[in-house]
Amino acid sequence: MRFSAIAATLVALALSAAAHAGPPEGEFAVEKDSFGPVVRINVDKIKDWSKVPGVKQCIVVPPAPGETVPSHAVISNMKDVDGDGRIDLFCWLIEKPFSQVARFDSGGRQVWISERLGPGSGDESGMPIVDLDGDGKYELVLSQWAALYCLDAGTGKIKWKKDHVQGGKPGPGSWDYPMVVGHFADKKKLAVVVRAGLKMHCFGPDGAELWTCPLTGDTYGHALVRGDVNGDGWDEIISSRTGMTEALTHDGKTLWNDGTQKNHSDNVAIGDFDGDGRAEVVYDHDGCGGAGPLYVVDATTGRLKFSIDYRKDGMRHCQGFTCADFNRDTPGLELAVTDKARPLLLYDARGKLLFKRDTPTSLVTKADWDGDGVQDILVFAIGVNLDPIWSVWNGRGQRLYAMSLLPSPTRSHATMCGPGLGFDGYGDLDGNGRADVLMAFGPWKTGRPQYLLLMEAPAPAAK
Repeated sequence: MRFSAIAATLVALALSAAAHAGPPEGEFAVEKDSFGPVVRINVDKIKDWSKVPGVKQCIVVPPAPGETVPSHAVISNMKDVDGDGRIDLFCWLIEKPFSQVARFDSGGRQVWISERLGPGSGDESGMPIVDLDGDGKYELVLSQWAALYCLDAGTGKIKWKKDHVQGGKPGPGSWDYPMVVGHFADKKKLAVVVRAGLKMHCFGPDGAELWTCPLTGDTYGHALVRGDVNGDGWDEIISSRTGMTEALTHDGKTLWNDGTQKNHSDNVAIGDFDGDGRAEVVYDHDGCGGAGPLYVVDATTGRLKFSIDYRKDGMRHCQGFTCADFNRDTPGLELAVTDKARPLLLYDARGKLLFKRDTPTSLVTKADWDGDGVQDILVFAIGVNLDPIWSVWNGRGQRLYAMSLLPSPTRSHATMCGPGLGFDGYGDLDGNGRADVLMAFGPWKTGRPQYLLLMEAPAPAAK
């Protein structure tokens, strides 16, 4: 379950959350809770975002021209697309019956807004900004309810469009069309794989269809990821739907499948956990809202290596997970796991629980937040008046940063362009050693204001 399905449960989650401080009297305040400092922002009073620790830039997203239903900024991304050393921000203005994409420069000025596209999708596949054809210019890829779009990131013009082919019974809303970008047909150029109903389609950088793969079973599910699991330069595809997790080769052939799932996994992670040179795939075997456990399997064969029973560690609903070497003192990779409410769990390469933190959670991704060369854990919560609504943790369980946006609008969201969206994690785009992180915040499809917050760890104090 992702944002669209979560929306109906947000109020209930908020009511069940632990008590927290109210909004500060002024625009913002740096206060403390049991884990350390937390930046609390009074959303009703804030005017000068530039003074808030951790905020590099704030854009109040304008409505789309002719908007009749308030759009929301949940899908966003960033890239220096013209090589001027400044970060460009991109925002998908989603509404029905149409949607648009807007580009903003580093000063918050709207550079362009696209023509009206087909009905807005949900939030499952994100908005990758990639150089599909290797010509040094970036494209922006969108998977909508009606079609797959490729836009010129420099101008916003549509380069090509492919109508989605219904290959089986239609799935619910946007969950029928998850897509990923990777090396599926050429080791130098990129291609797009999208699942439409019960068919997997691969389109080249010019929009030409390169292959299709028929599927069987249920269409419901949204976890579609890619990764080179065997080091041959081609990206394999991992997909999870109700009753099925499957791995496909770059050209659409089946590597392995698990048809014993009861539901769909909300996420999939790929990494070499034990350092043996062979990648593992992690997925939630029981599936969305079930009893677990997480399966850690050989990425090329699907053979179960070990499982993680997150229920015994106090997790009710496995909403997200990501892997990296978060702790250099433990061998292999660690796995950070989040609930749809709380807590945050971190497991080692053998499935042993390293720590548990009682903090609001929902989605999780990774970044080198403090610039020490080690990936940190970024946790984004969804709900009303959650304190904090997002937080950053290192692999030793220390919280490095936390932010609360209070009072949070009803059915609010805080999100980012990372996990579950075809790629995972943030990098340093401006060259100062600390990751640049993009977060969207605002009422969930209910009105304004909608914010894009470009975040970065505050500069270390001079010694």
